[in-house]
Amino acid sequence: MWMALGFFLAFQTFLWLCARGDISSLEVVDHSYADTNAVSLGCAIHAREYEWYRVTPHQREFICNGSPLTISEVSYTDQGLYVCVGRRGGIYANETVEHQILLTLSEVSTFKAWVQLTGEIWTPDLSNPLSNTFDALRQRVNRKISNAIETFRSLYGYSIRTKHDVVSLRPGYTSVICDVIIYVNQYFSLVMTSETEIAISLQRALTSYASSNPNLGLSQNVSVATLSSCSDDVMNTSGTLLTFAERRVGSSCESLEECISQTNKGELLAKASGFCYGDFISRSFFVPSFEPDCLTFSDPDVNQQLEVLKNMSVTPDNVYLTGQALASITGNTSSIDSQAVIVTADILDSIVNVNDTSFEVTSLVVNVVNNILQVDDENFLPLRGTNSTSRVVLALERQISSVLTDGRNFTEVTRSLAVKALSISPEASSSGLGFAARSETKGDDLIEEDIFLYDPDSDVINDPQISIELPVEALSNSQTGNPVPVSFILYTNSKLFSSEVGQLSEKHDRHVGTWIISATIEGAPLEHLSDNASVVSHFTNRKNLAAEKVLGYSCVFWDFSIGDWSTEGCILVGFEKGKTICKCNHTTNFAVLVDVYHKHSSLALDVVSKIGCVISIVALALTVTTYLAVKSLREKVPSRILVSFAFSLLCLYTVFLVGIEQTSSRVGCIIVAILIHYFTLASVVWMGVEAFNLYLKLIKVFNADVRNFMIKASILAWGTPLCIVAVILAVDHTVYDNDKSCFLNVGPALYYGVLLIIALMVLFNSIIFSLVFHKLTCKKTNLHCSSSKRNKMMSRLQNMLAISVLLGLTWVFGLLSIFESSSFVFQILFSIFNSLQGFFIFLLFVIRPVKIRNHLKNLITRKRDRLLRNSSASDSRVKTSVSNISRVRDESMLKN
Repeated sequence: MWMALGFFLAFQTFLWLCARGDISSLEVVDHSYADTNAVSLGCAIHAREYEWYRVTPHQREFICNGSPLTISEVSYTDQGLYVCVGRRGGIYANETVEHQILLTLSEVSTFKAWVQLTGEIWTPDLSNPLSNTFDALRQRVNRKISNAIETFRSLYGYSIRTKHDVVSLRPGYTSVICDVIIYVNQYFSLVMTSETEIAISLQRALTSYASSNPNLGLSQNVSVATLSSCSDDVMNTSGTLLTFAERRVGSSCESLEECISQTNKGELLAKASGFCYGDFISRSFFVPSFEPDCLTFSDPDVNQQLEVLKNMSVTPDNVYLTGQALASITGNTSSIDSQAVIVTADILDSIVNVNDTSFEVTSLVVNVVNNILQVDDENFLPLRGTNSTSRVVLALERQISSVLTDGRNFTEVTRSLAVKALSISPEASSSGLGFAARSETKGDDLIEEDIFLYDPDSDVINDPQISIELPVEALSNSQTGNPVPVSFILYTNSKLFSSEVGQLSEKHDRHVGTWIISATIEGAPLEHLSDNASVVSHFTNRKNLAAEKVLGYSCVFWDFSIGDWSTEGCILVGFEKGKTICKCNHTTNFAVLVDVYHKHSSLALDVVSKIGCVISIVALALTVTTYLAVKSLREKVPSRILVSFAFSLLCLYTVFLVGIEQTSSRVGCIIVAILIHYFTLASVVWMGVEAFNLYLKLIKVFNADVRNFMIKASILAWGTPLCIVAVILAVDHTVYDNDKSCFLNVGPALYYGVLLIIALMVLFNSIIFSLVFHKLTCKKTNLHCSSSKRNKMMSRLQNMLAISVLLGLTWVFGLLSIFESSSFVFQILFSIFNSLQGFFIFLLFVIRPVKIRNHLKNLITRKRDRLLRNSSASDSRVKTSVSNISRVRDESMLKN
């Protein structure tokens, strides 16, 4: 804490000097301890009068007038910052000019220790260095730490001389803080020790002494800093890290970081210089100054920046800085276009040609390639048919090849690119070697934990996204007994593999449907391997293919000679656990091409669906309101079932309309998908409840009344969907994570968790309705009900049959729109039927029934009549009031 406070005070002094414009004119006088001559400090300003001051911890202390200032015998305590103030005459008599001089002893190191006295109580007079109380405490502290200083001297064989003194006191929280200045003279020492090392030794000696002598009242919380030099430091200046080595106060040094010269392309310069500033009061520090000749990329045009870098000669000395600059420029991926990709390929070639196999340079190459993989797809379209992107891939492979040739291992995992290169012993590869990536990360982003090697014979891999296996025969082709240099590269997108193969027809195209993986055995090009010694790869389709109709798969490799995908030497073995298995008789970059049929995506479909949803929401809200508002309706079980069914559909349409397209929020989209799934199932189950209620009333008849029927029905209709959704979430919650829309992904969860439930419920309803229809159409003598009741049941049967047919046809159209290639007409039918179900319910259950229609008509009529009566009564009251006022006015006039 006290070191931080000291640094703050020193920095405030520095800012004060900068504000006066004097930091650049600071003069340093470094006097030798052995020199017994007097020191003269001259004031390098022209003035009529001169005043000399010494900067102390408390204030500026006046020394004398005139110039120069002569110090006859320079001692330890004479070191510090002196200020000469010159006063001009004439019309400038009120103006002053200052000049700073820093006096140091070259063989003497000065330190400040912050010592905490736990047994002392702060009094105001301790702040005055001239008070007797201050002097008494100063002497006590000096005596207490003398033994610690002697212990420190013993570490250096007593060849160094020391002097110490308390210069100021400050109040602590429950103690007194002493600022102790310690001088260390190394003039008589045979070996000079760095001031940083001396500061560490002093701090350890003081801390150890305080710990072993608790009765002295010295806290173990001791800090020591050097005042006569700047310690090794790493500074963050304007976002740039600068490293400076230890320097004496008043001297400068160059940063360890380098830059490329702007005038002499390729020449290296120190990025900055650091001036060590100090005043022998507070901790010294570096004042950085950037090299103006450093090559910077201030031009906002990325292409111009890359051209500057391309025109520079890349050498072993500047290859790392060149790679840094390229990685920084290409990191601005939104500004990278096709021309920038071409120039990047040129610069990568220059970097790789230097043949620097260090981890740092290789990592930069990998990161540049990863940056290119983040560029928008449309910027790669003009590069089709060129070799620019292939050159980027080749540059990466050449760099990794150089690393392996140099006997190094290398692993780097970035967002869209993973590289693993190593030399594996023959014993470890006796059964082949596999490389895989798991699919546990979100989307296509990679993390290091996803990438691993495995033994194809013994290791069990848990659902990898992609894998490749090198057979033992391929590994044994290398030199017997020597480690086998192997490299694997994984790309999560195909942007660097710009292919001419694309759209096959208006509705069909062919593109890479998987990640891309490569395997290389350095120094042993593998071609025409036997069937038993083929390279086996397992690929998982991308998630965005789940909503597409895949017509075919092709196992391919990237042929650099033609700059496109080729199937030569690769065959499709089959499919296993949702993965495509390929075999190839050579090693290179492998992937799977898929032929995809695209369903129509029409703005009209979206508009129809949304308008239909809005109409259904209004219609369902009116249906629920109508049945709840009329007491005679809401008391009946069928009406309660209808209200529950309509409410579930109302929630379904509302969530669908508001959230189906909110894919920007992953968590929000998953919640919407879960709610849509839940309310879809709830609506279907309530349909089944109505069918079962008809069965009880017309088929079973006797003992048909079920106690607490609505409570049990509600538990079933609201609880069953909840259980289904909970099971799916527990098994695999990612099925609700859909990049296209907030609904279940196409797969087993949709088939068994939605479509199967709907199909079973439609089948159940059909069976019940068949039984009821047969019962209602039999002879009246067999009926246990009156003609009116029979007509009511027939009406209910017709309504529910219409809804069931509507619901069933809706999902039939939905299935046909998914699985049938010529499905546009079914997409239209699905959109219309699905979005207007609520409107049809309103027509069937509110508008169609004469009784409800008449009831609503009477209700509206009564409301209108009530409003008219209220209006008439109000008009009558107004007329009466006017008449009374007129009568009173007439009587008053008669009296007058």
